[in-house]
Amino acid sequence: MTAHYFFGSAPADDALMNTVFSGENTVDALKPAAKQHEFLCTTEIRLWNELHMALVGRPGTEPISHEPLSQAIVGVDFVDDGQVAYTLLEDLEDIASALNEVDEGAFLDKYLQQDGVENRDVALAEFRALRDFYNKCQDFHGDDDYILVVGIYGD
Repeated sequence: MTAHYFFGSAPADDALMNTVFSGENTVDALKPAAKQHEFLCTTEIRLWNELHMALVGRPGTEPISHEPLSQAIVGVDFVDDGQVAYTLLEDLEDIASALNEVDEGAFLDKYLQQDGVENRDVALAEFRALRDFYNKCQDFHGDDDYILVVGIYGD
């Protein structure tokens, strides 16, 4: 499974916005809607679960409410069984700040302590991609018609 991150404009009548907030078959509806939508920025993280474990000490399947690093990886408000979440713009500053404060050396030490993980370079590249994604999102100063969606699903 891969974590897919999408950030862009989504007016209330937008198909993506309606898909995300419907809560019914959200992953099945999100995939085609995401392909048709033009986003300001996107990224994909394959090691989302491992990053979550290294950054917050728990698997990504056990998100921590009000923990910016956990929210960065799995989203803030879930609309289904934990595979799709959205993040409001008001949460972006805390999330980006928390990611920017992560010591990369300490992160890699915790990452490498996990069983079965390898390739520290890939882990560091994915962490940086996640951090860069949130920093780019924060650069856009829109209104409430912007949406950040995290979908965790197979391709």
